Amino acid sequence: MKRSGEKENWKTIQVPPTRVLLASLGAVLLAGCDSGPSQVQVEVGSLDTIDSSRPLEVLFLSEDDVEGMRSLGRFISSVDNYLASSRDGNSVGVDEYIEFPSHQDEALSALRASLERYDATLSNADVEWQAHLSEIISPLEVSLEDARQRKTEVEGQLSSWDEITQSERDVIEALEAQIREHEEKAHSLREAVVEAWNEYILENDLAVRTLSGTNNVYYHNFQRTTNECREDSRRLVIDRRSEDESCYYLWLPNAELNNLEASRPYVEGFPEYLELMTVLGRDEGSLRHQLQQARVELRNAEIRAENRLGTRWTLENQVRQIEQEIRRVESRIEREQGEHAERQFRSQQTRELVSQVTSQQRAYADRRARDLLNQVNKASFSPGEPVDIEGSPRYLAAIIPFGHFFGSGSAISFLDMEQEFDENPIVLRVEENNTRMIGNDSAPHIPMVRTIADVEFYLRN
Repeated sequence: MKRSGEKENWKTIQVPPTRVLLASLGAVLLAGCDSGPSQVQVEVGSLDTIDSSRPLEVLFLSEDDVEGMRSLGRFISSVDNYLASSRDGNSVGVDEYIEFPSHQDEALSALRASLERYDATLSNADVEWQAHLSEIISPLEVSLEDARQRKTEVEGQLSSWDEITQSERDVIEALEAQIREHEEKAHSLREAVVEAWNEYILENDLAVRTLSGTNNVYYHNFQRTTNECREDSRRLVIDRRSEDESCYYLWLPNAELNNLEASRPYVEGFPEYLELMTVLGRDEGSLRHQLQQARVELRNAEIRAENRLGTRWTLENQVRQIEQEIRRVESRIEREQGEHAERQFRSQQTRELVSQVTSQQRAYADRRARDLLNQVNKASFSPGEPVDIEGSPRYLAAIIPFGHFFGSGSAISFLDMEQEFDENPIVLRVEENNTRMIGNDSAPHIPMVRTIADVEFYLRN
């Protein structure tokens, strides 16, 4: 069977095909037609599914009856559409979406008042949102300003700490620059020697390995003496007795390079290299010795700074922690001012009102639906027995209560009274295509009325 929810999203219960209620309806033509049927006979199958505690009824529906139910359906939908259109938190105007019924009703008046309060809340949403932002953001901005001031204070202490140690650090920086410069020159001298050796090996096709690094180049021993320098086949001998009363014995990678032609750059660069190493050295007055002394002075200055301000690591860690705090507060402010937070705030502001409107709408609609159903001419029937048709109905509707382990509700079948009938009473065996199932609902009259309001749709389909 087709469900009443095929057009509107109402709660329905599917009855298994093997358990579907079968009803037979007959109807008379409009009143005043003497040749038309005056009775309808209802036949019901699957009697085990009928809820015997509730009556079986035939409704004799006039055009006015159906139009009244359609009007209620339109009103319910207009309220639903209004609420859906205002979900983004913006006022859309109650009267623009909703055409209220003209009759006077206390429940309807309460519903309208709630809708107007809801719309007024939406109209003031921007003001409320800005007030909320001010309440939330103001203390955060105070915290942010406090954190920034604390950061400035600690950074000032770091600056003072650096001022106490600045001259010592400047000395160290200058010495380190000189040391780097001398080391680079020494390295260039060693590279020139290796390059010359490799060229000599290749040009003379020597069966020795070329060199790939400068390790051990200019590594040497020396002997202070005024006598002749001793010969050494494994080392290159440089006589500097006239300069510093010493003989120098330089490392060679192999004996084939122990000649002046192969090692001329080695010999010629040695005095400069020796001078560089003397300046760099470890003796008092050398650059490295000066650097060592400067570091001692720096440490003394750092102790004085720590005595006054604490360790530099502690101050730097405080700055890092404050910066993390600042980022957290800034992120919180950004989130609180974001679109998601605004939507959430507006939703919270209206959630209770929406719930109240929905509850009042449902209460009014169910009571109005009950009143509309009570105004309809109707008659109880027993299966297989004729029932007199009352008035001049436009449609007939048979209401058959059912109940089984799937649930309970009502089956409703329609008959168009404008068609031609050849029998009296007429008998209609209800098929799946002309019966709609309506499940039980907390507001039970609404789905029944909305189903009847769509009678034309169901008869066509």
